[in-house]
This record gives sequence, structure tokens and C-alpha cells, in this order.
Amino acid sequence: MATETMDILLVEDNPGDARLIQEMLKEGRLAGSEVDVVERLDAALRRAGERRFGAIILDLNLPDSTGLDTLDRIVAATGGMIPVIILTGLNDEVMGESSINRGADDYLVKGDVTLSQLARSLRYAVERKRMARELAEREERYRALVEHQGDAVCRWLPDTTLTYVNGAYCALTGVSREHAAGRRWIDFVPAEDREAVLSFYCDLPDGLDVYTFEHRVMTPSGVNRWIFWSDVPIRSVNGNIVEFQSVGRDITERKEAEDLLTSNFTLLRIAGETAKFGGWRVDIASGIIFWSDEVAAIHEMPSGYCPSVNEGIDFYAPEWRDMITRIFTDCAVKGIPYDEEMEIITAKGNRVWVRTIGEAVRDTNGKIIQVQGSFQDITERKRIEEKTMAQLEELRRWHEAMLDREERVIELKREVNDLLKRLGEPARYRSVEE
Repeated sequence: MATETMDILLVEDNPGDARLIQEMLKEGRLAGSEVDVVERLDAALRRAGERRFGAIILDLNLPDSTGLDTLDRIVAATGGMIPVIILTGLNDEVMGESSINRGADDYLVKGDVTLSQLARSLRYAVERKRMARELAEREERYRALVEHQGDAVCRWLPDTTLTYVNGAYCALTGVSREHAAGRRWIDFVPAEDREAVLSFYCDLPDGLDVYTFEHRVMTPSGVNRWIFWSDVPIRSVNGNIVEFQSVGRDITERKEAEDLLTSNFTLLRIAGETAKFGGWRVDIASGIIFWSDEVAAIHEMPSGYCPSVNEGIDFYAPEWRDMITRIFTDCAVKGIPYDEEMEIITAKGNRVWVRTIGEAVRDTNGKIIQVQGSFQDITERKRIEEKTMAQLEELRRWHEAMLDREERVIELKREVNDLLKRLGEPARYRSVEE
């Protein structure tokens, strides 16, 4: 069996346990490894600073430190670059999981661990650290490739401290590479946006390989630019995010176009609500009607409701269904447009007068693929028309009853002319005296 040797720092205050571990390490594949034993954490920190060890075997409970604080101080002193194996007498799954999450490479329990388990744990931990160092070297080579990339590229720690920026990032923010190192990129975000940006990065969902976000960045000229970021998390061997690499693309023109579109849509929505006017579209292939929010409101249905053609026709009052079926079919099949006034019965049972307009939409080959149009609630207009007609009819009856009374006739003629004037219609009587 091939032997493997490494310098091991054993931090153990129990002489009996320390001797047992040393004896175990003299056997098997780790025979020949040099083991340096210390009993206190402060001594371990000094040794780790004086000499580069291949691995550290650590008891959490020492005379000068206990619990996870012992691990935290070792990991901080070594920069997380030296494998740390916890070997303790406490068989605690929660403690073991916490140890792994805070930088330990394995959690073993005294009395349960065997030579093969200890050796395997050390080998695997060393290999993981080696791979981590190789990854860091590959990232450094990759960094050279992105240095002259047109998009902004940066590396940063979870607290937003920048560790690397390329030239495009410097051009965007106006910060030189020398001054960028150690600065927090959140400082380049407008003050009013920072809380929302930080909130996004504090609540990242687990398990994703790429996170995307867009926010504004202040440029040297004082103009804010919108940047779309693709953030790739860089994780430790334990899965913890230790750094991000981000690529940013300027999307200011797109955002300005979206804002203009949203503004126009808002104006159209307000106009539609005021006029009780909306649009609709039928996809011929699926037979589904797509209603605007206002069309749905006219039918007293929720926004987003998309009925079938037959369901849409069923909203029309019974006396109008044959007509709407005929004119819609002619439009969908023959391309004949229509503009009609009919009555529907809403989902709540209310009768509503509507004006419905439809026209065919063809593809590049001339095939009708859609029917689209507008839809307007004209109930109020109809009520006014009916009321006006009733008043005119009443005046007509009075007119006929008063033909033999000249003065009353003249008065009625004036009333008729005044009423027609208010309606925007021409006067019926050119001279009330005749």
C-alpha cells in the first residue's frame, strides 16, 4: 500500500487522546506523516502562522476556547485554505452540521472513528483544498480573457466589496482599477435604490447557478444608466457563497422604451375606462377570445378572462345571437368587417348596449388568422336617445292637439326647434310664425 505523508497540526488538550491519534496516524497510508501537537488554541494559531500544515485536526473544547468559536478562529487565521478536521468527544449532529457550514471539512467523533475513516477524511479534505486552489488559478487565467471585454465585468464579496473590475466597468463608473479594489459597488447605486438592491442580494434563493438583476448605476457625468447583471456565485467546498462574478450590460435604451410604452398604455387604459371602450382579439386556430381589461369589465367578468368564441356569443341577448354569429362568421371566413350596435347580458344579468367592431387579420399569404376589433358600452347614449325620442313624441302629440291654437302652436314650434338645437340637429321650422 502506498503511503502518503503530510504535516499535520493536532490541537488536542487530552494527552491520552493525542497519543491515540498519533498512533493511528503512524499506521496505514498516512505512516510517516509528521504530527505537531499543541494543547491550546493560542499555540495552534502561532504554529499555523509559522508553518504551512497540510491539515489540522481540531478538538473544539480547549482550555482557552470552546465550541464553534474555536473553529471560527482557526478558519480565519488560515484563510480557509488549510483542511480542518473536527475530532471531538461530542456526538452532536447539529454541532457537526454547523461546523461544516462554518468551514470544517469533516466532523468526527472520538471513540467512533477508525484509522481508515480518519485517513480517508484527511485525504479527501486535502484533495478538496487542492482543487479549490486549482480553481482559483484557472479563474485568474480566465480573468485575463475578460479584461478587454466590452461588457462590464467584476468580482465581489457578499458584502459588495469589489475584488476585481475590468476596463469596461471602470469606464462605466469612472473609477480606476486601483481605486475600485476594496470599494463597495453598492456605493455606485443611487441612494434611493440601494435598499431594494441590497434586499434582493440578501434574499437570494438557494441552488441557482446564475442570478440576474437590473438596477441603476451612477456614471461620472451624473447620469444614471440601467445595467442588467448576470451574477454567478462562487462557492466554497462546503457550498457557501464566498464571492460573485458578474457581467453587466447597459440596457438604458430598452428601459426608456419600456417606460414610454408603459406610459402610453396607462393613457390608453385611462381613456378606455373613461369611455368604457376596449379591444378584443380572436385567434382563429384556437377559437379563444382575448379581451382587454375594459372589455372584461363591460361583461362584468374578471380581468384576464378569455372565453371561447361560443362563450363570447352566449353573452349576447337571445334576440341578437343569430346576427352576431352571422356577421362574425362572415368576418372570420370572408374578411367582411362589421360595425354594429347590439345588447349583451352580463355575467351579473344586466342588459348592456354595446357597439362592436370587427375586422379580419391576414398573414403574409392572405390567410385570415385573427379577427380583432373594439367594444364599447353605449348604454348611456342609448338611454339619452330613448329619452329624447320620448320627449319628441310627447311634443308631437301636443302639437297635433293644439293645431287650432295659433299662439300655442308658435310656442310648440319654438320648443321643438330649441330641443333639436340642443341635440345638434337642424331646426324643423324655418319660421315659427308660418
